[in-house]
Amino acid sequence: MKMKFGGHIGHLFYLNPGEESEKNMPTSNEEQIRNREFLGCTPERLFRVNGSGHDRMVTSEALAGTRIRGLTPSADNELLRELMSSKKDMLENEITGQFIRDALLELEENGWLEKNKDRENDEASGPRQRYFVRRLRHLMHICQTFEGKLSKSANVIDVSRSLLRGLHPTPAVCGDSPATALEFIRKYEAFGFDRGYYAGPFGYIGKDSADIVVAIRSALVTNYHNAGSSLRQLEQNSQINRMSTDLSESKVSVFGGAGIVDGSTVQGEWIETSHKMGVMSSLFPSSPITLQSYSTPNVAWSTAFIEELVRCGVTQFYICPGSRNTPLTAAIFKSTRTNVGVVRAISVHDERGAGFRAVGYARQNGRPAAVVTSSGTAVANLYPSVVESSSDGVPLLVLTADRPYENRDTGSNQAIDQVKIFSSSYVRWFRDILPPSDDVPVSIALSDANHAVALSKQLMGPVHLNIQVRLLNGIIHQKE
Repeated sequence: MKMKFGGHIGHLFYLNPGEESEKNMPTSNEEQIRNREFLGCTPERLFRVNGSGHDRMVTSEALAGTRIRGLTPSADNELLRELMSSKKDMLENEITGQFIRDALLELEENGWLEKNKDRENDEASGPRQRYFVRRLRHLMHICQTFEGKLSKSANVIDVSRSLLRGLHPTPAVCGDSPATALEFIRKYEAFGFDRGYYAGPFGYIGKDSADIVVAIRSALVTNYHNAGSSLRQLEQNSQINRMSTDLSESKVSVFGGAGIVDGSTVQGEWIETSHKMGVMSSLFPSSPITLQSYSTPNVAWSTAFIEELVRCGVTQFYICPGSRNTPLTAAIFKSTRTNVGVVRAISVHDERGAGFRAVGYARQNGRPAAVVTSSGTAVANLYPSVVESSSDGVPLLVLTADRPYENRDTGSNQAIDQVKIFSSSYVRWFRDILPPSDDVPVSIALSDANHAVALSKQLMGPVHLNIQVRLLNGIIHQKE
């Protein structure tokens, strides 16, 4: 195992566990993992112990509460005032700080930390502390520092073990209490979601000193031995090759998150997470194509949605006729031209037959295919294949176009209720996806797509995405 650790503005870290053992390598035609590398630059130290010399100290810090940096000094100062006056951000930091106080108090009770002589006059009832704002290049955070003097009987290893038990996982990334938060995460997080080493304790423990950070602001690089034949063909595609010649060699997963406390809102936490993700994603070049490059919202939304499915490994599509699913159909066929030999689309006139062809593909290849239908009774024709997919434990992705919510229950021809049309006894997960709108970020739909593919693979069964498509001026616009 190789490990590097250090830094000044933040703590740089790099971990390379080495080559994957052969017993962990897949035997199918899937990509074989050569190794993984975990790296990042975190602003948060979990604890530091110095057990040599006269300065025998233990230090820790509570880093929680976030604002983006301003573009000008005045804007930066205004954001700083906003951060320090935010009850929500101060509460988040105080929860983390109390967690640290409790861990250091345990050291005192074990006789490893000298008691604070000023405890009776200290309203915080803990080791010395101070508030300040840590300003990084992109973000600023509220921070408290805690420190205490080691007793003569304390040794670095025992103190470090106690602090690891007491401080990990920190409430800044796991909530308070951690046990309740972990139970919530296991219940509601996507099954099989791999957060890698994100937010883990990272550093070293030695005889005379220890230094451990919280591995946030991080990325996991997965390197492959031999990419699958389909990805090799994708690399050979001239258009893709101009963009990246190493597409099939490595994959980078960037991690980010935000703490949820009283006063948190979905929009606020999503924005904070996006700011934190931007620290790592800013290292990558921006795409020359944006959603604003497309002719209509339907075209932009469908293109991004299908690209996300392809990125998640869905490369086989069975498309049924209809008008409501036109934007999806056009986006799929555009993807077949971009990813020649990788993405395949087959037009099937009968929905029942399309469903069973998708089931057969998944049974043969071990990964889901997508069947795409228009709205109305076309959806009901998929029921037999959905039941078989569920009963046989075969992954299947069902994409059904639907009317937008304002045009439902109108009594119009083919205006049937498609919401949860398939029984929950058979479908592993269902999502009714809103139509493109300025009020609904496309990232929400992309997250649904990613989650659907992951569940279909992990739970081995059908997943239903009911996609609302809004008519523009009475017709579904689609232009190349």
